[in-house]
Amino acid sequence: MQIILYYDDVTLTTSGATRVKLGMFYFTLGNFDATFRSRVDTISLLAIAHYEDIRKYGIDRVLTPLLEELAQLANPAGVIFNLREFYLPVRGAVVAVAADTPASNYFSGFKEGVGGALRKCRHCNTDYETMQNHFDEEDFLPRTLQQHLLQCQVMEKSETLRDHHSTNYGITRRSALCDFPFFNVTQQMPQDIMHILCLCNPVVLSVVDFSRRLLRLLHIFKEIFIKRFTIRR
Repeated sequence: MQIILYYDDVTLTTSGATRVKLGMFYFTLGNFDATFRSRVDTISLLAIAHYEDIRKYGIDRVLTPLLEELAQLANPAGVIFNLREFYLPVRGAVVAVAADTPASNYFSGFKEGVGGALRKCRHCNTDYETMQNHFDEEDFLPRTLQQHLLQCQVMEKSETLRDHHSTNYGITRRSALCDFPFFNVTQQMPQDIMHILCLCNPVVLSVVDFSRRLLRLLHIFKEIFIKRFTIRR
């Protein structure tokens, strides 16, 4: 099974006008065709936790039960399902974790607010100046899992220089995601394209707005054509 996790926060308002903020964890399977992965009936709820508890005790505490089950799925024997007529061994792993940028960074142990960090990207080692002047992948040195784990180890062992290493590397902790079988926290946390590219780029916003108007216009032409064709018949 190819497991895709998703995390986001949601604020609910009760009948008494009390606002409650929750952390929502979902998952779907990459085995489904891409056209079905966003359907409600293919998305399952994994866990719900109060946002205050997540911040107080850490998001890694919520992932502990999942980590234990993933260890079973990663076992060569897998998890055996009894389907009455036969037994089906199933193996699986998390292939991606999706969330918006602050949530992804918090989830994976990188700085949520990258403004004060020297290395601002969770995929590469770029600094601000390089990021502003280079736009080809070949111009950036990618992060690696081995390097990331070493940086986490250096930061955690140095009490006096912890803040310095955190700012220098752009990290906050060693995430529980690093213990997920076959998971690479530097490669399997996709970027939030909608917020990074679309909402921050006026050119892209103009293209998106034009595309919406064009689709609306095509829809109107389609309706007119169908009505005229129906009347003539």
